[in-house]
Amino acid sequence: MINWVHRSTRGWSTGGSVTDPRTGEIIKGVVTLGSLRIRQDYMLAEGILSPYKTGTETPYEAEISRAVERVVIEQLITLAASADMPQVRAVATFKLGKQADLMSGALPGIQDGAEAAHMALLARDIKRYM
Repeated sequence: MINWVHRSTRGWSTGGSVTDPRTGEIIKGVVTLGSLRIRQDYMLAEGILSPYKTGTETPYEAEISRAVERVVIEQLITLAASADMPQVRAVATFKLGKQADLMSGALPGIQDGAEAAHMALLARDIKRYM
């Protein structure tokens, strides 16, 4: 039996069980699980409002972020070029166009040299594909 307990703070999920001593199989179990609705709602809202940058990234985190952006753009180019379904190619091409517009608008305001070079390289790759 599972008992859902609605609470707004963290808590332990607890329970007991009756097991078969020969096999270790759980025959009967009772557990109390906390739903943590408020925390999950907060995490959902935070995920929807992302991506956002705090400006406090370390150089390592910034490089990881640039690598992830690079992989995403490469995957979109691959999908736009060779996906089996035309709808997938169309959506990937649309997303690439939006990314190119976003990058070209952001380039003049970027202060970090590495970030500016990264954005320019991605914008060139997208333009070369399009």
